Amino acid sequence: MDRDSEEIRSFPPLGPAVKVLMVWPRFPASFWSLGEVMEIVPERSLVPPLGLITVAALCPRQWKIRLVDLAFEELSDEDLLWANLVMVSAMGVQREGVRQTLERATKLNRRTMVGGPYASSEPHALLPLADHVVVGEPDEIFQRIATDLEGGSARRLYRVTEKPDVTRTPVPRFDLLALNKYSFMSVQFSRAVRSRASFATSSRSTGAVRGPSLRHN
Repeated sequence: MDRDSEEIRSFPPLGPAVKVLMVWPRFPASFWSLGEVMEIVPERSLVPPLGLITVAALCPRQWKIRLVDLAFEELSDEDLLWANLVMVSAMGVQREGVRQTLERATKLNRRTMVGGPYASSEPHALLPLADHVVVGEPDEIFQRIATDLEGGSARRLYRVTEKPDVTRTPVPRFDLLALNKYSFMSVQFSRAVRSRASFATSSRSTGAVRGPSLRHN
C-alpha cells in the first residue's frame, strides 16, 4: 500500500465505536440503470451494492453499520447525523449522486470516505469533496485503514497497489440488505477484468487478467 502525503491533514480520532453510514448512489437514466426492466418486475433494484457490503464485512466487529441504497431509499439528515463516518462507493456514471451525498455529509460535519471504481479512476476529482479517498481494493489492508481512522492518523489518500486474494475476503454483509428489493443476488468468485475487455474501465482498479472460461457440458 502506498500512502500519498501530498495533502496531509490531521483528523480527530473516531475511537473504537465507529458508526458507519454506507451510501450507494442512484444510477441516472442510462444503460446501467435498466429502467425499462425495473418497470416490469416487482423489485426496486437489479443487484445490491456488493462492494459496499464486502467492505462492511471488513470493518471491525465493534463498528455499527447501516446501509442506504438510493435506488429505492431516501437519504435523510437524520441518517447522516447518526453516523460519524459516511462511506460512499460508486461507478463513474453515479458521480452526481456521489457529489450530492458528500456535500450533504460535509455540511453536517460528518467525516467522509469514498472508494470503488469511480474513486480509483479519478481520485483527484474526489479529494476536494471527501476527507478520505481510497484507490484500489482495500481487502487485505482495511484493518490498517480502520486503525488509522480510530486513532486519528487517517490519510487523505490511500493507494492500494496490491491485488487481494479473494479467497481470504470475508462473506459480504448480506444482512444489511433489504433482500426483497433486489431482483438478483451477487456472488463473487473472482475479481478482475479480461485483458481484452477494452470496454471495461474498472480494469484500472481490479487489474486486467485472463478471465475464467465458462463451459457448458
